[in-house]
Amino acid sequence: MTIGVICGLPQEWAYLRSALSGADHEEIAHITSDTGELDAHPVVLAAAGMGKVNTGLVATLLTDRLRCHTIIFTGVAGGLDERLHIGDIIIADRVVQHDVGVIEDERLAPYQPGHVPFINPTERFGYPVESELVDRVKRWPKSAKPSPSPGW
Repeated sequence: MTIGVICGLPQEWAYLRSALSGADHEEIAHITSDTGELDAHPVVLAAAGMGKVNTGLVATLLTDRLRCHTIIFTGVAGGLDERLHIGDIIIADRVVQHDVGVIEDERLAPYQPGHVPFINPTERFGYPVESELVDRVKRWPKSAKPSPSPGW
């Protein structure tokens, strides 16, 4: 089963590309991808560039055209917390679309997409990740190969 790895920054892609064995380079829809193995796991590395639109395009390409069963995004989160180090793994239990909102007092006031504050307000912010999925990822040993599961 092939794992897709999305790299937002060229430096992240270059580092992982240097560790990739048996690499086969391909470009689809102006997206660079390299298929090979990392630690005996079949992977496709894809350079997304910055931004959620690019990342969404690459995630679609990895699942639809390149048949990746699992997708991992690497990088950029290290600046969120000084306790994080290179190589740390962050598992989200909630995801938030950070750039949706209204301008108030010359600042972006975020709100839940789909719930415009003055039409249908909500206190909810972000989307929870299914607890079963979070638990599964936490239990997954480094040496194990992922197994197919409905909903993945």
